[in-house]
Amino acid sequence: MAKKVKKEKRESRSSMASAKSSSSKKSSKRSSNRSSSSSSKKSSSSSKTPGASRRYHAMAKETLKRDPIIITTTTGNTSLTFGGSLLLPAMSLRDAMKGISMMRPLHEGISVLKLNSNGNKLQKRTLTLSSDQMTLFVTHGKVSADTKAAKLKTPIYTPSKGFGKQDSGNYLRYIDVADLESFNVGVISNQTLEESNLNKEKWIPFVVTIFHHEHFGKRYLNLIIEDPAHRMGLVAALQLMKRSYEEAQQWVSRSVLLMRYIWYDIDKDNNQLISKDEFALICERINFHINEPHKIFKSYIEQQQESNKTTTTTTTMIENNKTELTYGECMDLIERLKSSTRQVVDLIWAKTFGRENDITVLSAKTVLGFLHNVQGERDNDLSDAKDLIAILNHIELSPSHLNHDGGSTSSTNKLDKNRFAEYLYSPLNDAFNPDHQKFPPPQKLTKPLSHYWINTSHNTYLTGDQLRSKSSVEAYGNALRRGCKCLELDCWDGKKNKSSNKTTTTGEGGGEVLLQVDVFHGPHTSTSKISFLSIIVLVNNYLINNPDSYPIILSIENHCSVPYQDRMAEILKTTLGNKLYIPTAKARKDDMPSPEQLKGRVLINAKKPPDEDDKKEEVKIMASTRYTSSSRPEDEADLYGKMFDKFEGVNNNTNESLSGLVPGEGGPAEESAAATTSSVVLPKYADSMLELIYFHGAKFENFEESCLMIPSHMHSISESKIRSVADKYADSPKLWRQYNMDHMTRTYPAGVRVDSSNYNPMLAWSLGCQMVALNFQTSDTHLILNDGRFRANGGCGYVPKPASVMEENGGGGGGAGPEGLAIKIR
Repeated sequence: MAKKVKKEKRESRSSMASAKSSSSKKSSKRSSNRSSSSSSKKSSSSSKTPGASRRYHAMAKETLKRDPIIITTTTGNTSLTFGGSLLLPAMSLRDAMKGISMMRPLHEGISVLKLNSNGNKLQKRTLTLSSDQMTLFVTHGKVSADTKAAKLKTPIYTPSKGFGKQDSGNYLRYIDVADLESFNVGVISNQTLEESNLNKEKWIPFVVTIFHHEHFGKRYLNLIIEDPAHRMGLVAALQLMKRSYEEAQQWVSRSVLLMRYIWYDIDKDNNQLISKDEFALICERINFHINEPHKIFKSYIEQQQESNKTTTTTTTMIENNKTELTYGECMDLIERLKSSTRQVVDLIWAKTFGRENDITVLSAKTVLGFLHNVQGERDNDLSDAKDLIAILNHIELSPSHLNHDGGSTSSTNKLDKNRFAEYLYSPLNDAFNPDHQKFPPPQKLTKPLSHYWINTSHNTYLTGDQLRSKSSVEAYGNALRRGCKCLELDCWDGKKNKSSNKTTTTGEGGGEVLLQVDVFHGPHTSTSKISFLSIIVLVNNYLINNPDSYPIILSIENHCSVPYQDRMAEILKTTLGNKLYIPTAKARKDDMPSPEQLKGRVLINAKKPPDEDDKKEEVKIMASTRYTSSSRPEDEADLYGKMFDKFEGVNNNTNESLSGLVPGEGGPAEESAAATTSSVVLPKYADSMLELIYFHGAKFENFEESCLMIPSHMHSISESKIRSVADKYADSPKLWRQYNMDHMTRTYPAGVRVDSSNYNPMLAWSLGCQMVALNFQTSDTHLILNDGRFRANGGCGYVPKPASVMEENGGGGGGAGPEGLAIKIR
């Protein structure tokens, strides 16, 4: 039973989070409506409010296609039905999933190879899709599509023997449709694959990785499916399952969704009846703690039997000596026990509408008054209230919440207390404005890129701290699924591998070699290395599966020599193809394109070659100090894109290292800057990479000069420098916002944050900075704040900046910090 607890806790947390907004919206949503004129507050009229949202209209139209929830009576017994079927938990969801057309071999079981968790063994397994098309089984041998997970054996773990040996066909790994997150095909997308001893050139093209909610401590499943028809059939099935579930589950209440999990485990014999022991388990699983559940269960049956002697009950009649309950009866008992204590909904109902004895249902006009006066949603009109009622009356609740007079409120334009309660806890009553969560956004993103905040990651490859943690391609997948649209890659020269089918350069012996570009945090750390190619393949795979994605920006810190830069350019071009945005010289000087124009594309942000003056200044710095990342000023690292973290410069002609020329690296410490200038040559920039770069990092001097730069030139400013730049002059905030209207600014955490903690992004956002980079591997308060910011527009990673940071006089001109706002939550 423990295997479902995490799912139930997750559902419970979701319900509790929704409940926080049950009595009113947070005033961040409400305050935007406070400025409405007093005339709009007079009444809840049917005339449409200017700019009314009609946020429920599209979903309300779907109710016309859906069967109402009804009650039918047959042979003296009252049976709860949905669309003509016996009502079990989430019956509408079950019906929707059964309606999907799937490849027949998936129900019969297809042969796969499963990569074990250590990545050192491929194991023969059978993958089967359940007959209800809601569960994937991975077993040692073939099983029936009608098999239930609860009837199959799961691995037994002991500290001394681990999971031990499993017997033939009964070991189970399963994934429920509600747990599906995403999948990748033919891509190294997680640490297990990265660190495995697989022949990657042979097996990776056949890999399907399924990401899911954590189960037995695992978050993904790596399968190798050699049969192309089976592989693509599984991919199509995963797409259909995920989409169909997301569409159908919005019509099922949270309590019924939770009960679906539990019922699946409890009803092992599939007889659709619950015994007294199973009832006790259900109460435990839903965290409903009662004393003597067996005694209560027996008492309920006796009461029902006594009642049946004189009248027909609202649930299935219970026969004499019957010891089990149906789903409807079980839920009726639970609801009776709950009603013995006063619920939050009862208090809200009584305070807002009056005692339930006096008011049992709400009209559309009353609901509109509640939305206006209690929730502060003054952009709704009477049509919105009617749409909301129609939606709520078509949501599947537990059977005990249905009317039992031969019909239900789903056939009326009234709202009863049970469905009102469902509204309070549902996403329809989210404190975050539902209008702002739609994707694609109601308004297309047609303004230049500089007009948007962009969800941005810092050192995306790291899974932990900045000095010793592992680098992983999986981190890029996690960031993309979280809505990140600007990924960072620190690129370094890697190995020279022999290749039989690809050539980039010629080795000393005349053999062809393939240059491997590594991504990690540099040789001055002990972070592990990952392949640049694997990252780009993952990004390409993401865009294939999400063709409507707004542009992804790759922020590249280029520490590579020219041959390796050529290899980077080759990888980008051949892997991404026409998804890679290659700007013309004119495009770099013109106004920036919009996110809409760049849908499904990838842009490159990197450091441009330094000007001659910059080169001379760089040489002076090198001559006067040991030039390593540990001694280099942090903000200087920012201005030069960390190009010289470990200065392994390459001579134009000989590719000789500069060690011995740089003081502290084997050369005389007293060597003059002038002498060094004549002998040191900075690393070259490959033309093949330069032509791909759209955003060029430029050195910051002052905003007067910055505003004159061409739009594609941008600044990167460290956390520690944001405040000093903003406070340098009285008009600095105004000038910075003005600069950010037509140019881009990227900010990133201070170098002292070796623990990968995050800084508060609010100041940078208030100054109009578009790319405020945070460490996505650290879920602290500031990353959660970032999640909230980019929840808008369906989590697409682009949010329009408000007028306060887009107007030339935005923010009042003086002072860099955000203004204080008093918030009252009732």
